[in-house]
Amino acid sequence: MALEEYTYVFVIGTLFAMLDAYNNGANDVANSWATSVSSRSISYRQAMIFGTIFEMLGAITVGARTADTIKNGIIPNSAFKGDAGVQMLAFTCALAAASSWVMWCTRHSAHVSSTYSLISAVAGVGVATVGASKVQWGWNDGKGLGAIFAGLGMAPVISAGFAATIFMLIKLVVHMRKRPVEWAVWTSPFFFLIAGTICTLSIVYKGSPNLGLNKKPAWYVAAVTMGTGGGVALLSAIFFVPFVHAKVIKKDYTVKWWMFVQGPLLFKRPAPADADRAKVPNYAVVQDEHDDQTLAGSPMSVGEDGTHKAVPAEAPLTEPAQDHEKLAAKAEATQATYKELVAQGESRFHARLMEKRGPLGWAMRTLRDNPMGAGQMYELHNIKILAKRIPAMVVVGALYGLHYDIHAAQTGIAGTPEGDRMQRVYANAEKYPNEVEHTYSFVQVLTACTASFAHGANDIGNSVGPWAVIYSAWSTGNAAAAKAPVPVWQLAVLSATISLGLITYGYNIMKVMGNKITYHSPSRGSSMEMGAAITVLVFSQFSLPVSTSMCITGATVGVGLCNGTLKAVNFQRVGLLLLSWIMTIPIAGTIGGVLMGLFLNAPHFNMKAYIYDNLPGDQRLPHDSGRAVGEDELRGLGVLYYRFPSLEGVDKLAAERGYKNRDEITVSPEKMGDVYEDKVKMFFNEHLHEDEEIRYIRGGQGYFDVRTRDEDWVRVQLEKDDLLILPAGIYHRFTTDESNYVHAMRLFKDEPKWTPLNRCPQLDDNAIRKEYVGQFLSG
Repeated sequence: MALEEYTYVFVIGTLFAMLDAYNNGANDVANSWATSVSSRSISYRQAMIFGTIFEMLGAITVGARTADTIKNGIIPNSAFKGDAGVQMLAFTCALAAASSWVMWCTRHSAHVSSTYSLISAVAGVGVATVGASKVQWGWNDGKGLGAIFAGLGMAPVISAGFAATIFMLIKLVVHMRKRPVEWAVWTSPFFFLIAGTICTLSIVYKGSPNLGLNKKPAWYVAAVTMGTGGGVALLSAIFFVPFVHAKVIKKDYTVKWWMFVQGPLLFKRPAPADADRAKVPNYAVVQDEHDDQTLAGSPMSVGEDGTHKAVPAEAPLTEPAQDHEKLAAKAEATQATYKELVAQGESRFHARLMEKRGPLGWAMRTLRDNPMGAGQMYELHNIKILAKRIPAMVVVGALYGLHYDIHAAQTGIAGTPEGDRMQRVYANAEKYPNEVEHTYSFVQVLTACTASFAHGANDIGNSVGPWAVIYSAWSTGNAAAAKAPVPVWQLAVLSATISLGLITYGYNIMKVMGNKITYHSPSRGSSMEMGAAITVLVFSQFSLPVSTSMCITGATVGVGLCNGTLKAVNFQRVGLLLLSWIMTIPIAGTIGGVLMGLFLNAPHFNMKAYIYDNLPGDQRLPHDSGRAVGEDELRGLGVLYYRFPSLEGVDKLAAERGYKNRDEITVSPEKMGDVYEDKVKMFFNEHLHEDEEIRYIRGGQGYFDVRTRDEDWVRVQLEKDDLLILPAGIYHRFTTDESNYVHAMRLFKDEPKWTPLNRCPQLDDNAIRKEYVGQFLSG
């Protein structure tokens, strides 16, 4: 039965789950696609489309249908002692902490791992719930916090090694040859074989938990993997090689993309007479310039025709230039001029947006023409302005990223300290012919889409897991077990939210990744993505937690170092990334723990008791006369009230008062069936017991009515975590409220049984009744 009294917790948890998924798209997924966008293998808008399609396909088609309720076994499931409400609160606090931290980082263009944030938040919640001693700080078979710290250090380094190895293979086989273009074309099936094999393994071991492929025999996995990789290589040899040969080597610009289906027939196709007109996309990394006419003061500043002026960055640094480099590095400490350029460039970019047709131009003009007036926001004139601004703000939020220039943001502005630093980084990177790089752009699209598919299928479980727990506990009324079922609609909602984060806010992370770290090109980018994929596979085999986005960052550094110098990597940006990763664990954990501690131990309203109004009507109605009764008055009748958010308080009280036995009872139509109404009427008969009656409410609500000296009824309203002790010999009765549901624990000193003695004149001579009257009602 649904815990209707905690519907608000479910709603809040849902909102934070969606925020966490949104941040996952804006931060983690954006970082994963930043390599492909930075290499110019695909555009930012294409990344949005492919990311949305493959994230949702992976999540909905082969995504996990069960999710770990306790992230990576950091805290035991027994921590919640079967209390569904506390479990809901715990994961709501964890989602709130993780999503808030990642949102702040995304807003400030600091890349962090959503998975690590959530794991850290759960650890903090565990400390607040069961104490630090119960949290798995060690290795715990690769699932404890020790393994998390190990993964944080190992994964980027190992990924860098794999990516560097693959790029050096491309460099030796293709780039260092006398005719690299031909080598790139004819060896491309081999690299499609590598990419296809890695991508298949990613899906088998990490991207298809619902299919259970990782549980198949080794021979089966090997056959499927090699068969798929070989199939991709064969298809590339039949269709891709002839197509690229015609486009790149013969320079046949008349060949259209759909002609690849002609396969080997393209070898016989004669090149046009003016074949030199054929051009492949330009994959060079260029910088924006600023002058009096054109200011590229920010990633927003794009030329009117959408192009950028190239700044030569290929010339090696001479000795005097290297001396000048040291002076320039010192100049980077003062960024005042650069910040002014950024502000001016942003203003000019916004001015160009206002000139555009369509929804975004309208929205930008609306915001410009309707500034907030003087006075408070709630004043009438400002309310009218807000009514115009809010729709415009929604449109800007949805469409602004579509017009963002990721490449200009990453490379910086020529002539500024940041631009000079990036120019020095690019000057130390060897450049290769566009025709060669063009071949690997296709490989990179394959690796990027597969990584997105695997992320949607597997990593979405990290986001949906806590939400699935909250939903399961709320909908069933019972604390979720170690595994919670994940409805397909939850996967669909969160995968769509992840895609929304990538589309609307992913640019804020992409702009500080990719070329902001080292020089990117398709051959480098495909090496980075394959290296990251191999690392994820290795860690998955050993059940170690790993962040895909951390792996791709490590791979980026590894490929950058293949240039043979540390200067080819922007270690200032790498240092900031490392700092944000390290700070995530204590900050997210602290936020989660503080939230959980505050809510668990927050002051609570005193119990509600009042004089029963004795009016006709269903006994389950409140019947509140308006005459309140306090705890002192109840204590005068021998009735004791306690509130215990956890069973530890109940256990302590039981030990103090000698309650040796206990059981649990659920009063509801679902549990009792057709006899429910008769049972409720029986409970409402006035009676007494010859032993204390102790009820600890585990869920739902109900009423206890007790007699006063004046024969009035005092109605005590009980809800979850309330415990009431009725002395032996007191006349009382019990009923559920209008929800028709209460789940209670009963405690006993001896035999777990209470015999109800309905009120009658003969009970006046009962020894237990006389003792009660003498102690509480006489005098």
